[in-house]
Parts: sequence; C-alpha cells; structure tokens
Amino acid sequence: MKARLLLVLVVTPLVAGCGVTSTPSQATPAFSVTPSASVLPSPSPSQSPPTPPPALPVDTSITAVSASHPVPNARSVLKGCRAYDLGLDHVAGMGELARGTDAPRFGLSVLAPQVHTSSPVWVIQFRGEVPQLMAGQSWIDPMCAVIDGEPAFYATGPVRDLASGKIVRGYWPERGVASLPPLSP
Repeated sequence: MKARLLLVLVVTPLVAGCGVTSTPSQATPAFSVTPSASVLPSPSPSQSPPTPPPALPVDTSITAVSASHPVPNARSVLKGCRAYDLGLDHVAGMGELARGTDAPRFGLSVLAPQVHTSSPVWVIQFRGEVPQLMAGQSWIDPMCAVIDGEPAFYATGPVRDLASGKIVRGYWPERGVASLPPLSP
C-alpha cells in the first residue's frame, strides 16, 4: 500500500540537548499524531519520493515482534515510538538488538548515540512520511531507536522540505546490510 501518511505533530522534547536538523540520524523530539490533509503540501509528480532501494535480507537471528500480542517490552517500545498512532501498517521492521553497536547493520548512522553502547537497543524502521515540524521537514521511512526507555527518531530515508514540498535529500549509499524482521501476526 502506497498511501501517504499525513499527520499534524505536536512536538515535545525527548532527549535533553538533542538537536533537530535534516542531517541523517540526528535525534528529533517525540510527537503525538492527529491526521490532517492540510498539513503537507501536495507534491507534484516530479517531487514524489525517490524509489526505495531494493529490500535487504531480513536478519533471522532477531525475534519478530507479534503485532497482536507483543511482549511488554516491545509494547512499550511501540508506544514510545508512536507506532500505534502512526499505524502498525507503517512499521516496516522491528527488533531488539543485543547491542547498540549492531544498529548500523540496519541503517542507523554511527553518529546516533544509541550505537555507542553495548546495552540492548530496540529499533523500529517505519515506512511512509512522518512530518517533523520543528525541523520544517517530513522524513520518509524514518527509524526510531530506544535505549533505556528513551526513544529517538532519525531521518534514515529521503527528506522533504515542508515549506516547498521538494525532496531535499534522497536515499544515501550508507545503508545497512540487513533488514529488521516485519511484525508477525
């Protein structure tokens, strides 16, 4: 399904001192979601998001999370990353990594604080657009990483400027080498 996700976001700080920029894998505040068709400019056909690169193989060593009966830790991560607000159909993949240092295998930048730990890290890869009003952008296919109960969002796909509606960054070559498992039933 290629439906665009149109959202109004109310931004609240998530991590003290985190900056909001358009660079890949910069932390951004959490948000609450209210559907609205008037928030995002309608892109012209030439401003459609770039075609996603081919899907990477799923890392089968990571246990898939049940969408209907997630374990308590997974449910907490889904709530913290606002997956229920966005809709579970926008979760492309999710899993608990044994160490944060494993996160770059799935596309999280080495600049993200979550990759500098040997503690477990939960990661959710979303599909679709998620506006980041404080940055004046809409992130396409963003990622949410959670360590010690603190979620942070990262621009891991194309970025659309909200004022102009233009794509200001596409997919970049520094992708991961594996995908997180999709949610199971």
